[in-house]
Amino acid sequence: MSSVAIVIEDALSEGVIRRLIHHTHRDWTVGVRYPLHLLAGGRSNPRNVEERRGLSGFGQIKVQMPAFNNLAKLRPIIVLTDLDVHVQCPGDLWGKWMPNVTKHPNLILRVAIKEVEAWLLADRDNMADLLSISVGNMPAYPEALADPKIEIVNLARNSPSDEVKHALVPVHGSTAEVGRSFDTTLAHFARNTWDIDAAVKTSNSLNRAVKALKSFKFT
Repeated sequence: MSSVAIVIEDALSEGVIRRLIHHTHRDWTVGVRYPLHLLAGGRSNPRNVEERRGLSGFGQIKVQMPAFNNLAKLRPIIVLTDLDVHVQCPGDLWGKWMPNVTKHPNLILRVAIKEVEAWLLADRDNMADLLSISVGNMPAYPEALADPKIEIVNLARNSPSDEVKHALVPVHGSTAEVGRSFDTTLAHFARNTWDIDAAVKTSNSLNRAVKALKSFKFT
């Protein structure tokens, strides 16, 4: 059994990565986990605060990518991020973030279009069950959504289930985009219910991620 490092933005991304590792039958344990809510020195580092380094999801990954690329010399490392709003194609992301630097073959960089929530929405039947709504109300092409996370919140608003609304929809008057249990609810869904074989049929970026994990060979 091999050890792999993972780089994720939040608990939901971690649940997705762990489920993908299991789904692709890789004999890996997650030995090192980078929950990128802190950089070196965290918020106590004045430069981090001043430059807003590490205060957003993909921004943290971007600034730490040289270190992750170097770490890949020692062990496989999986990096999962959402599509940078300044990049139209996932294939362009490495060149934008790391110009003139060759990506180490042991670093697996996967980009969810446009957010990891779209990968979950791609399992239309089970997500409809989670939200207690008709599958006919589910988006047919989740990768085409401007904001998959907000799409889930809006679907939950129309759910007949008070439990769903309480978990996923922000309370009236709140400035939050999502409900208090949004990430934990969807992370549980990703770990226990998500049908990846169904989801890859309508999510090209997820399909490519599955193929990349299946075919990876440590060098």
